[in-house]
Amino acid sequence: MDKLSVANKAAKTVSHLDDAASVYKKEHIQNTKFNHQGVPLDLVNDVATYMGKTTQEVEKMYDSLKNTNGIDYNSYLDKAVNNNQRGITKEDAHYVFAYTTNLFYEKMNQELRTTGKLNNQAGENIYNKLVAALDKLPDSPNKYYRHLENLTDDITTLIDNKYKTGNVVTERAFLSAADAPSPDYQNGLSRTFIINATHSAKDISEMTLNTELASKIGANPMNKEVVIIPPIEVKVIKNINDSFYLDTL
Repeated sequence: MDKLSVANKAAKTVSHLDDAASVYKKEHIQNTKFNHQGVPLDLVNDVATYMGKTTQEVEKMYDSLKNTNGIDYNSYLDKAVNNNQRGITKEDAHYVFAYTTNLFYEKMNQELRTTGKLNNQAGENIYNKLVAALDKLPDSPNKYYRHLENLTDDITTLIDNKYKTGNVVTERAFLSAADAPSPDYQNGLSRTFIINATHSAKDISEMTLNTELASKIGANPMNKEVVIIPPIEVKVIKNINDSFYLDTL
């Protein structure tokens, strides 16, 4: 009887915790404000401030995805939210999705790789919410490929010096990668990262433009896309034919 009593108490505790998590999720969703396009207002406003654009210019990108490319991003992200068991909210999904568009990721990663910081608080807000969203996803350890194309001579030299065999590279930037080499990259100076990711690689395949939606934007679809969340620390194991073999630490 004592054991049954303890078991019943434990079950009630679990039930209370589940109820609390459900209430938190509902309150969080209710507290998140979305614009007329279904995009979080904080995301639109922070991207506009960070990138030096108007909110209308940011909204235009979403209009283009929907009206020009035929992408119903809200239905797409709702499906990802409903499929997950990790507490991913629609706000989280929008931050991950926005990272895979051309809204801010190039500027953000360039600043983080060169200075380690972002040029205003709006950028930090985006960064923090994106990291929090990605951190909810399970690790997806595997070998991944990241290709850099159309590099300038200066950038190529910088990469070659930074990723010499034996070097340990630490960055606050995000690193996205695919589970197979892409046929898209064939022109100009290029380098390829082949990453043995043992941790911190988060599978974003259900929340990205680069998998099932890729054909709508004229790209070859990835089978799987991950983002390795910062701080990234990798060791350069070897360099063969402009391919750098990296192990996450």
